[in-house]
Amino acid sequence: MEELFYVTAEPDASPITLADVAARPLLMSGPGSGSQQVADQIFRTRGLNPTLIGELDALDPLCRAIASGIGGAILPWCALYDGTRRIALTSRRVADAELIRPVSICFPEVGQRNPAVDAVARTLRSLVEDLIERGIWQGVSLISGNQKSHLDRRSPIRIQN
Repeated sequence: MEELFYVTAEPDASPITLADVAARPLLMSGPGSGSQQVADQIFRTRGLNPTLIGELDALDPLCRAIASGIGGAILPWCALYDGTRRIALTSRRVADAELIRPVSICFPEVGQRNPAVDAVARTLRSLVEDLIERGIWQGVSLISGNQKSHLDRRSPIRIQN
């Protein structure tokens, strides 16, 4: 399970309320993205109308637009990480709402899986576990099977097996 944050070019990393996020200029990832679906749902549930100023499907242009100061966005923490360093954006936890989405490796129930597919899945899981354990991928709770998880708000990283 992956937490979503309010991402901004402003240096303030303190938590922000959902109403404050809605009142600021907001960029969204494309309409099919999990980030936008989670954001739309929570705004709708709270009766808030965000100040949407645009949508960008590609992550790099979206992050560049945020860095330019045009507006903020609701994104996972990993959007700030390019493999070697964090780019010049700040993630702020939404203080009064849980913005969480699942990140999954899925397999069709019909047919047999190829051993190569299983090997790739094991490698991906190992890489994800490593990124979480080293604190690189923050705001993530690792679950397995049908187990349900809830992020620990005091510690952004928790691993369950």
